[in-house]
Amino acid sequence: MGTEIPKPCPFCGNGFVTPAYHQDGRISIQCRTAGCEAQGPIEENYNKAMKKWNRRSACVLDSLRRQASSEVSDRKS
Repeated sequence: MGTEIPKPCPFCGNGFVTPAYHQDGRISIQCRTAGCEAQGPIEENYNKAMKKWNRRSACVLDSLRRQASSEVSDRKS
C-alpha cells in the first residue's frame, strides 16, 4: 500500500474510509460509515484509487464550502 492518507468522505465527512478489494483484483476507496458507504473510482492499484479518492474529496468539499460561504453572504445582505 502507498503512504497517502485518505481524506474524509466528501458526503458524510467521516474519516472511516478503507480500501475495497474487488473480485477482478482492482481497488477502490470506500467510506465504511453505516448509511453512507460512498465509493471512489475503481482503479488498478491502491495508489491510483487513493489519489482519485483524495482529489474527488477535495473538489466536493471545496464546492460545499463555497456554497456554504455564499449562503452566509446572502443572509447578511
